[in-house]
Amino acid sequence: MKILITGASGFIGRYVVREAIARGHNVLALTRSNSANEPNLTPSVEWLQCDLGEDLPKLGGLGIDAVIHLAAGLSGSAEEQYRSTVMATSNLLNAMRQAGITRLVGISSIAVLDYVRMPALALLDENVEISDGCGMGTYAAMKLEQEKLFAKFAGEPGNRCVILRPGLVYDSERLIGAHAGIIKGPLRLIAAHEGGVPTVEVTGLSKAILNAFDQDVASGEVIHLVDDNLPSQQEYLAGLRRRGILPSHGISVPWRFLAGFAWLLWTLFRIAGQEARLPEVLLRQGFAARLKPFRYSNDKAKRLLGWVPTNRFS
Repeated sequence: MKILITGASGFIGRYVVREAIARGHNVLALTRSNSANEPNLTPSVEWLQCDLGEDLPKLGGLGIDAVIHLAAGLSGSAEEQYRSTVMATSNLLNAMRQAGITRLVGISSIAVLDYVRMPALALLDENVEISDGCGMGTYAAMKLEQEKLFAKFAGEPGNRCVILRPGLVYDSERLIGAHAGIIKGPLRLIAAHEGGVPTVEVTGLSKAILNAFDQDVASGEVIHLVDDNLPSQQEYLAGLRRRGILPSHGISVPWRFLAGFAWLLWTLFRIAGQEARLPEVLLRQGFAARLKPFRYSNDKAKRLLGWVPTNRFS
């Protein structure tokens, strides 16, 4: 079977391409940059250069049976991320419709959940409602709009679309520091709480993505992907320090105190009409998603995908 994989040269994409090839699939790897400059992941990979945020690719006649959509904007202005995530996804889905391609694995994010309304230390699974979009950072807001596009495609007759929501993706060198605390210049307030941090190791994630493709999963299913034995906040902070991402010094502060501090700053900025200048971690939804303690379930991924997470966090 021939799979189009978008974002194929990215951090997650490289692992997904390798896993797809290992399972005997043919891969057409889509990337925004010149394929000649991309790492030669495997000789059997075909490369397609296209900026989905600007172009509506012609997918008919390429022999594509299905799509794994990984591409998304991770940084830049709100306009840039909208183009790279929302507009790119809209263009891709329209191209799939025109070409009659009905199978899709869409990669959303666990960041779309409504963390504000959930009590601390609640168990977060697929039954938790998504956010209404208020008080979200740019990345989460764009992923929320992207997931809505996936859901619409999944509901169209004849389509089969599985929506996956990974947690923080990491390997031995890479880990996002978003859940560490309020860190801005010399201000280093490190969050202390008793919850878990929703990490997922990238090799295991790639297997789950291909399982979602290979298994007979109903269209529209939404599945969370987090590891077993999630790290505590202290283990997560230690992992950041081992990778040189978090300075060794900082003030450890209970998360509820940080919540009050963030609310005060948010109020002052709103009164001054400067709310748009706040860092994402100080927004209501952004703070709750990153620094409010929760527990996380991967039961549905194990049940529907037959997924076995690969590693314990280190």
